[in-house]
Amino acid sequence: MYFRGILAVHLKSKNVIPKHYEHIVVVSICVFVMGFAWSWGPLGWLIPSEIYPLETRTAGFFFTVSMNMICTFIIAQAFRTMLCHLRSGIFFFAVWIVVMGTFAYVFLPETK
Repeated sequence: MYFRGILAVHLKSKNVIPKHYEHIVVVSICVFVMGFAWSWGPLGWLIPSEIYPLETRTAGFFFTVSMNMICTFIIAQAFRTMLCHLRSGIFFFAVWIVVMGTFAYVFLPETK
């Protein structure tokens, strides 16, 4: 996205983003979060409802939600340290969206 480039350019030299770019970065991040919430976000609830059989659905949802919360906690704890070391490079991990899309397209045909 556009804000990654702005962060990469301005955070390397002075660690300060010019005022006229601040609003662009905040709006870009908000648009990214909205896009995730409308596209990939619900898949954590949709895919388990389709792949677990009725007999094990409750246990499957328990495992799915538990792992989701644990992984979210780990990411939240590691994000700040990663941001300090990788700076704007942390946002280039968005390549995983392509990997997730390919996985869903190839291995989860019922969710197309």
